[in-house]
Parts: sequence; C-alpha cells; structure tokens
Amino acid sequence: MTELRLTGLDGANPLGFLAALGVLRTANTIWPGARMHWRRLAASWRPVLTISSAADGLGLCTELDKALAGMRAHQDKLKSKAANA
Repeated sequence: MTELRLTGLDGANPLGFLAALGVLRTANTIWPGARMHWRRLAASWRPVLTISSAADGLGLCTELDKALAGMRAHQDKLKSKAANA
C-alpha cells in the first residue's frame, strides 16, 4: 500500500475538499479499494490517498489523466448518439 499526500489540496477550502473527493472517486476506478484520510500538515488539513500500487505523484497524475480522458471520450460518444437519435 502506498500513501500519497495531496499537499496541493486544502481540506478547509470547499473546492479543495470536493477536488479530493473527485481524486478518490477516480482513483477507486483505477485501484479498487483506494482510501483517503486527512492529516494536519503545515496548519492545514490535507488529504492522503492510500492505493494498492507503488505509484508516486507523477504516476498518480498520469493514471488519473488517462482515466478522466476515457470518461470524457465515453461522454462524447453518448452525446453523439443522443444527437443522432
């Protein structure tokens, strides 16, 4: 299990909190069983993602980008079908 601190997201900020939930949801599609907890770092609450891979921060970003691109392509395909119906 690998713990990745998402130091760019501040849990005290509503947008940061929602972004962290989006990361968790997407990470769970890549690594089923992904978990998140919060840790106080530098006077702010930061999310910590736990995944079953030995990925580092760059690997996480790369895999999230691939997963989101796949979701985007799927949505575009559904919109195209609806427009042609």
